[in-house]
Amino acid sequence: MGAKSASELRAELGEAAIYSPTDAARRMPMRLADALDLLRREGLIRRRAGVQVVIWGDVLEFFRAEETGANSTPAQTPIKARVDLSRKPSK
Repeated sequence: MGAKSASELRAELGEAAIYSPTDAARRMPMRLADALDLLRREGLIRRRAGVQVVIWGDVLEFFRAEETGANSTPAQTPIKARVDLSRKPSK
């Protein structure tokens, strides 16, 4: 069995893993640009020794926290009755 890659070793660390902002964003369930924006906006990117890092446990904690004043489940969109455009209007 060969040596494990750095990515595999970080994955084994779980919450203790340290990623670059881009690597952390790639693991999130959204578009890369949106994930990077969220990491910045929520203060999840730290600067240590001149390097930007994301501690994966901080990301997990953010997603585990309840949102205040917001419903995480989107409201259902009302369904409108279909209109048959091929029918001529009645007089």
